[in-house]
Amino acid sequence: DDGVVGRAELFEQTADGFVRHVILDHVRRVADIQPGDFDGDGDLDLTVAVFGYSRGEILWLENKGNFQFADHLLLNAPGTIHVPVADYDNDGDLDITAIVTQDEEELWGFENDGQGHFTAQRLWFTINFDLGGAGLVAGDLDQDGDTDLIFPAGDNLEDLDAYPQPYHGCYWFENQGNWQFAEKRISDLGGTYAADMGDLDGDGDQDVVLVSMTNDWDTQGNASLVWLENDGQNQFKTWQITDNPIHLVAVDLGDLDGDQKLDIVTGGLNFRRPFQRISRVAAWTQSTQTQEQP
Repeated sequence: DDGVVGRAELFEQTADGFVRHVILDHVRRVADIQPGDFDGDGDLDLTVAVFGYSRGEILWLENKGNFQFADHLLLNAPGTIHVPVADYDNDGDLDITAIVTQDEEELWGFENDGQGHFTAQRLWFTINFDLGGAGLVAGDLDQDGDTDLIFPAGDNLEDLDAYPQPYHGCYWFENQGNWQFAEKRISDLGGTYAADMGDLDGDGDQDVVLVSMTNDWDTQGNASLVWLENDGQNQFKTWQITDNPIHLVAVDLGDLDGDQKLDIVTGGLNFRRPFQRISRVAAWTQSTQTQEQP
């Protein structure tokens, strides 16, 4: 839908609660907003992914003070899901990357000169327009001092009969410096829809968790949540955490119980058959047993 129904809102915390400020209006549907001081003036600006449908855009909103923001266009393209912010080139300022999935499957980078002037460059693309890019997560996966990207792929909800495909899974864009990223596939998982990274087993390296929205749920035992264990050499072994609940669309890591170990939170979206083994929000602690995925 290309209806101009999207907006960005900021909620100011006061002694009496929260006050709502509309900081961007009259745009198409918004998929992501991330903060960062892009112009080096000491306040937080924002970058916005306007997903839209056949039309969309990526913006950065310059903070003018008093909850007023000026919008600047970075890219005209529909289908942007996530716009993670990091210093990708290690030059001391914050840059932006974006995964664009509607017309084509593309990874874009926006190099900041430190004053809010961005240079756009396409970093990666694929001719497989059905790959199903579902998000983008920034972090130093190989711990070499720069920021890599994790790319979950498996969104096929446009298909009435969504079914896992052999190219679904998790891809790692390894930052090799100078805005060069090497694509590596690190796991298969039908219907992969979201990812996060963190040191799940406490061995000092970064692992990955994935969830599936549209795996083959008619086959008993197909995974909905998996852990990709990093062996310390950036080789990943897949462990199945569960096949229940299914239809998972969100995952995040954090220490929920204060035991200094990362736990897992998942979110479900249940609007297609089968309507069994469903949940909205579930938490997984370190005591959960795992088994190796075949």
